[in-house]
Amino acid sequence: MNTKNKIYITKYDYDRLKNMIHEYTKANRADGNIKDLLGEIERA
Repeated sequence: MNTKNKIYITKYDYDRLKNMIHEYTKANRADGNIKDLLGEIERA
């Protein structure tokens, strides 16, 4: 059973967040928090 709450975001926000993460990681600053955020965005 999945105990996590569902996450809903718009396609527009999804695209913006993915772009921000991409730009952030291009600067070689990826860390565990970014990976967690990306996982949550993909789950949304």
